[in-house]
Amino acid sequence: MGLAAAGLIATTAVLTTKALTASSATTPAAQATVPSSGLLVMPAPAYAATLPRRYVTPTNQSILLAVAQFRQRFAVLLGGSAAPYPAGLYGEPGRVNTVTGGTGWVMYLGYNSRSGLGAPAATTARLMRSLMAGAAKPIPWTTAAGPLGGSTLCSGAVIGLTPMSVCVWATDHTAGALMAPAGVTTGAELAALMLAMRPNLQAP
Repeated sequence: MGLAAAGLIATTAVLTTKALTASSATTPAAQATVPSSGLLVMPAPAYAATLPRRYVTPTNQSILLAVAQFRQRFAVLLGGSAAPYPAGLYGEPGRVNTVTGGTGWVMYLGYNSRSGLGAPAATTARLMRSLMAGAAKPIPWTTAAGPLGGSTLCSGAVIGLTPMSVCVWATDHTAGALMAPAGVTTGAELAALMLAMRPNLQAP
């Protein structure tokens, strides 16, 4: 690994550790506040579908780098806002990450906009372009949105030097994104997880 890459990993690891520590300040026993207007739960809940949220910051450098870059690319929706937004790293019990030797995981980021995000399809397209970082392939595909509605897209992307499966959704006032290592969770599997996780991440 070159000195530049090593420096990038070290810098992003520090930033990600701080960010995950801040977003994980709520313990599993704490109750997330569920809004009544279809907005995302803030902070991210202790469980999404069957996946438990991890409250301990990972030490693996490849995970830290991927999460840091995922946050940077997601920031296209924030418009420079420094306000907190829901985020959580969820474990996938029973799935083994052959790269790190640990269990599989799914990173979630969400955003609530009380003023509105515009057309959901335009929001998901813009977010996916940012997450893919201009990659020409593969072409994102739509998936089932479920009872919470909105627009959805899934694709593959290289984030933090690692091939990832990514899925996003948007409604008029919310947007969310999921990321998981592609070698552990395929795009189709992540799409199914998104459908299962949204009822816990978002109020009806």
